[in-house]
Amino acid sequence: MKISKIEKYIYIRGIIIIFLTLLIPFNIVKADMGPKPELQIIVENPPKEEYYLDLLVDYEVNNGYTWLDEEDYNQDKIKVFKEFRDGKWRPALLTKTRGPMNGELVGERDGNTVIHDFGYTLPQSFKIAILDSNNNITVSDEITLRYFRTIIKYDYVSKKISFETESSEMGLVRGNIIEMLSLKGLMLTIILTLIVEGIILLLFKFNIKENIKPFILINLLTQILLNIFLTLVVNKNDFGAFTFTLIILEFFITVIESFLFSKLLKGHTPKRRVVFSIVANIISFLSGYILYIFI
Repeated sequence: MKISKIEKYIYIRGIIIIFLTLLIPFNIVKADMGPKPELQIIVENPPKEEYYLDLLVDYEVNNGYTWLDEEDYNQDKIKVFKEFRDGKWRPALLTKTRGPMNGELVGERDGNTVIHDFGYTLPQSFKIAILDSNNNITVSDEITLRYFRTIIKYDYVSKKISFETESSEMGLVRGNIIEMLSLKGLMLTIILTLIVEGIILLLFKFNIKENIKPFILINLLTQILLNIFLTLVVNKNDFGAFTFTLIILEFFITVIESFLFSKLLKGHTPKRRVVFSIVANIISFLSGYILYIFI
């Protein structure tokens, strides 16, 4: 049965309203509003004079990220700290990270403690390195993050490390990522995909009533698989491989959907069905990635 112009108009208008409703909350707040991992290091019995603190990481990076303005610090000390290595461990802020990481080398003094805050893309494992006024560097034992928001107390004199983790509704870092990708993220991705690709399905003049079942089922299958793989990759690589993996997975999803749509969609030629799948996946990928960046 051919879909009428009135039904098509109502369908498109409903899709646009839903799409705008989804985007409104993200447009009225600042960009990058989603929860990000946070790490606070409280140094007890710190050096009396100003010191620099950085996190040591043990992975290699070619074209990494740095948000640290080195011009704000003593250049001689920066040179010493940047060249420091503890075996395969290197200063993260000074020698770049897999993903953007917030943090400063100098903390905020609060009585007999100094507070250092880090966030955004945190390493799963790291060491604390402190460069004192005499350019002596002290390194802690290896530390593994277990929580989404973590407070660590590090005694500079005794080298003792203790965790005082803030309670968080998200729970563990891995649990939080899985929740964001597999629940909230999955639901949002599926809705966005169905909206965007549904509009494109109409623009390619496919009959909605005849194709709604395979259209929804195929997208549900591929989006669930996409989120499962992304969860595994992000858990293992600390966000650094997200974009690259997403692009690779989207390519394979496009191939899979093109094959399935060419076989299961009704109406038009198989070639038109494949073209629809490619166009729909490119547009939905760009829409989803933009939404991901601004969440």
